[in-house]
Amino acid sequence: MHSEITVFSEGCDYPCIKAAINGSLDGDRIFVSEGTYPESLVVNESMDIRGVNGTVIVRTSDHEVAIAMTSDCVFPRCSD
Repeated sequence: MHSEITVFSEGCDYPCIKAAINGSLDGDRIFVSEGTYPESLVVNESMDIRGVNGTVIVRTSDHEVAIAMTSDCVFPRCSD
């Protein structure tokens, strides 16, 4: 059974996307609340990452935009 994981400012499973990815399993769904996340992400499992409630921006350490998701956008599933 696949889990649904949340990344929101309050009342969530994880405070950042990277922690949610690291804590998830193959096939899980991660829902990310709007905001800017200063992180570098590596996805090693097949999962859905969905932006909700507005725009989600992931910035690299040099402040470049790495990913920008609008509300209800789905990050592509990764598979071997």
